[in-house]
Amino acid sequence: MNKVEYLEALKEALKDTDKDVMDEILADYEEHFQVGMENGKTEEEICEELGSIEDLVEEIKEVYGTENKSSDSKQKKQEEKTKENQDGAFHFKFDKFHFDNINGDTIGDVINSALNAAGEALSEIDVKAVSKTVMSTLDQAFTAFGDFTDSCMNGMGFDTGSCSSKAAEGTSENVSRSYGTGNEVKENDTEFEEAEKTSVPSKLVIDGTVADIIVKKSESGMLNLSYINNGNSRQKRIYEFYSCQDGETVYAGVRKVGKSVFLMDFSDKALVITVELPETMESVQLKTANGAIDIKECVTDKISLNSASGNLKLNKVSTGECQVRAVSGRIDIADMNGTRVSANSTSGNISVKNVETNKLFLKSTSGSLELNTVNTKVLECEALSGSIKFRNVKTSDSKVKNTGGGITINDFHMNNADISSVSGELNLSNITGDGLRTNTVSGAIMLDATVNQCYAGSKSGHIDVQSKGDIMLESNNISGNINVHLKNNGNGYRINSKTTSGRLTVDYDQQHSSNLKTGTYTYGNQGSDLTLSTVSGSMHLRDN
Repeated sequence: MNKVEYLEALKEALKDTDKDVMDEILADYEEHFQVGMENGKTEEEICEELGSIEDLVEEIKEVYGTENKSSDSKQKKQEEKTKENQDGAFHFKFDKFHFDNINGDTIGDVINSALNAAGEALSEIDVKAVSKTVMSTLDQAFTAFGDFTDSCMNGMGFDTGSCSSKAAEGTSENVSRSYGTGNEVKENDTEFEEAEKTSVPSKLVIDGTVADIIVKKSESGMLNLSYINNGNSRQKRIYEFYSCQDGETVYAGVRKVGKSVFLMDFSDKALVITVELPETMESVQLKTANGAIDIKECVTDKISLNSASGNLKLNKVSTGECQVRAVSGRIDIADMNGTRVSANSTSGNISVKNVETNKLFLKSTSGSLELNTVNTKVLECEALSGSIKFRNVKTSDSKVKNTGGGITINDFHMNNADISSVSGELNLSNITGDGLRTNTVSGAIMLDATVNQCYAGSKSGHIDVQSKGDIMLESNNISGNINVHLKNNGNGYRINSKTTSGRLTVDYDQQHSSNLKTGTYTYGNQGSDLTLSTVSGSMHLRDN
């Protein structure tokens, strides 16, 4: 049986099912075929994996509550399969997922572990015998994933709060709520359907789950929430919006209330929560499991954004403390003023542009870090395998570290900086300040700087230093070469050289000396103090 034959047979079997449900299921299976063929499977192989249409239709009828016209023998057969599944390979447990010690560094590993285990369980399932236990298994998997996101957000100080069922809006497709007005609000004065005449809220907590969250400035001075579900009929049945106020805190979000057939797709961004934020808010905490968060033109004392799978964006935001964490999403921060800003991503890139803050902390496991036009007193950047790039950055004290990637910096003004990489290159140009320390294990160092003191060290990478003005430089290498371009207007030098099998060459002020070994060499006013050391690499000082 090929794709066309399978889908036609499925359509015929579902002819007594609600048309919207049938169209939705057919679309799901159409997509399933497409994904399978993109992964190298034939139509026949996919049909075999999907299994008996008769069994599938029975499962769909149960999930969607449609009429079951099966005979007694069919019901008995289904019960026998259910028991077989419970006793056999279909019975999976997710009890091993406990999240007592979650931290930012292990988020990605835990999520991958949970989802991989779920995937392994599903791969062992004989789809020809899909039953209630399969649905239960999937529920356990996604419940475990949800428990993880709740645990890790709580571990980060994310207060999820609680809203009773009275606060839920059911599966309404469009909902609008307002909070924070002590004065009477006339219906014609606002587009929002309901206004809670309670104390003005100062804190907001939203759990978007699979919804995107959009935050913008409130023109009315109230906290306004709106929810739109533009999803298919399945998504509209299984998700509901809720909101409530407890003291000074407003809790809102999306939660799952219904079932869905087992071919689930969380890629559609059909659910959207829009927030209009007043400037009186002290704290904003937003999280999603699989949704993006976008904040623009807002003022608040504290912001916390967390996403397991979704991009996070802040633009024209003024805040005191800002904490942004993503597992597999990109983080973009632009035009921000803050006291303390931190961004952490496991596998996504982090971009920071036009930001002014007292302290800035950035960390990425496998994504890149990019900074453009940043002014901060304290700067710490760390990447494990992605690149780090700076342009037009001003800081007092900074530490920049990369394990498996390179570091490229242009126009960097600092008092003191420590820049290092294990295997990547350091390409640093137009660096100004007091003290600079650079170090690599196997990567090259290319430095163009105007600093008072500098250390440049590597084990096997070449070192090339260009200094504008006098400098106190120490440079060590084992097997790589050291080249120093000293442009100090002929003010002279003092060189302390040390080498085992290498040589020192000097081309300065039209004077040439070569084959120099370990020793001290001086010229003119000795304006620059250079300490150069290699084991087997060569050393070269020149003034051009």
